[in-house]
Amino acid sequence: MPVGEFPSPAVQRRVEALLDLLARDPAFGRVRRLMEVDWSQAETTVEAIGLPRLLRHQARKLRALAAPGDGVSWSDVADAIRWSERHDTAARDALWWLGELSFDPLLRASGDRR
Repeated sequence: MPVGEFPSPAVQRRVEALLDLLARDPAFGRVRRLMEVDWSQAETTVEAIGLPRLLRHQARKLRALAAPGDGVSWSDVADAIRWSERHDTAARDALWWLGELSFDPLLRASGDRR
């Protein structure tokens, strides 16, 4: 999305669907908070509590929002959230999850192991 340009209706629909999903499913916020824990001092591991599996499970829910062929990328969605200048928890969670989808190879569709 070029700077200063209003998000397209397709992008706006995806943003609304993403924010709606995050509002309906509190597991997104819980998993994000678990990812922010300093596990180096914990008496357990992220693997022992199943955090990687939970991340992949939530990522599948997010990817289900994507409509093939609509031309909307997750980057477009993130730009539209930033464009809206929302700074609430839902917007922060959405941007965090979009970043994870973009950068974590285990959360991409090809790396999705059930």
